[in-house]
Amino acid sequence: MKPWTLMMACTLASTGCTALALERHTLALASTSENLRYQEVMDNLAMVARDPSALPAYASIYAGSVTVSDTAQLTSTTGWAHLVGLGAQNGFASELATPQVMRQIVDGWTLDPIVVPEKIEALRAVCQWAVYGPETIAPKDMHLLADPDIDQTFGRHFKVQDQLARTRPGWLHRGTFEEVPRCAAYKAHYRATWVWVMPDDLDNLSIITLVFQDIARVNSNSPTLYATLPTASPLIFYTSNWTSPDGQPFMVLAQVSVDLRNNVISDAPYFPLRVDNVTSDPTLRAIISAGSNP
Repeated sequence: MKPWTLMMACTLASTGCTALALERHTLALASTSENLRYQEVMDNLAMVARDPSALPAYASIYAGSVTVSDTAQLTSTTGWAHLVGLGAQNGFASELATPQVMRQIVDGWTLDPIVVPEKIEALRAVCQWAVYGPETIAPKDMHLLADPDIDQTFGRHFKVQDQLARTRPGWLHRGTFEEVPRCAAYKAHYRATWVWVMPDDLDNLSIITLVFQDIARVNSNSPTLYATLPTASPLIFYTSNWTSPDGQPFMVLAQVSVDLRNNVISDAPYFPLRVDNVTSDPTLRAIISAGSNP
């Protein structure tokens, strides 16, 4: 076998593991989601620990992708000699083979930042619960964390209060940089304020992280988020008989609604709709792609 043929065979063999490389990098990217979520929550806890009124900045992971591209190229240069003189031999002189192998890896996450005001307020209340305790949360913010089936206050309720109640008091530590133990599982700081979690308290950090995800990924216009008004019973009754100016009798019908206590209630109060910053529906994208292909 010629030397350049052997080099080409080795080059092609080295690029035959693209699928294996894709699998390895995909698993590596997936493993980063854990630290990414934990650290993002810790950064928000540190910010609220510095300033209780600060607004959290949270972006949930919506999608991820990994692309592995292998490229192999072999350049061959043949040299021919043409000599002039006594005893000169013309013909083949040299052969130069230059193999080139390149692998390009592109990976990353697609993030969905929170933009709905009620979600931001609820996330801040979660951070205040973790840093200062539930007794420091304002009643309006506590309503956001409550269960809509229990809290009948009209408005959005994210139903995470029971999850937060499962966390142990004192699991999140706060102090200066010098006070952070080397064995801390996760730590973060905002300016000079540091917060950290010890390995034995990771279960509490997991609960807070799941609460962040629950609030972030729910549809803010979902009817399950807010308390259902009492079931109304529409009643129609006749008013007194009236006579028009031209002498024609007529009757006016009035329709009202009453609650379970037979009290007259008004129409449902105004409930603002919010536009969540979420990517397009995958099913819709598939239909559009199928229709655009010949």
